[in-house]
Amino acid sequence: MNKNKYLEFCPNCGSEMIEDAWDYIDFFPNGDMQIQIVDPAWVCRKFCGYYVKIKEDFYQS
Repeated sequence: MNKNKYLEFCPNCGSEMIEDAWDYIDFFPNGDMQIQIVDPAWVCRKFCGYYVKIKEDFYQS
């Protein structure tokens, strides 16, 4: 993985950045839940809210 393409540390809290999936979680009144994986992302390890979507060419370099 080419970490030079993305930040190694979160600019918000200083924690290490890790590769993860950016997703949406929907909760329904009947108790059901649906997870939609949208994009891979470079996220803060402490999950402070900072993220950067990983572009498709990231995996091809």
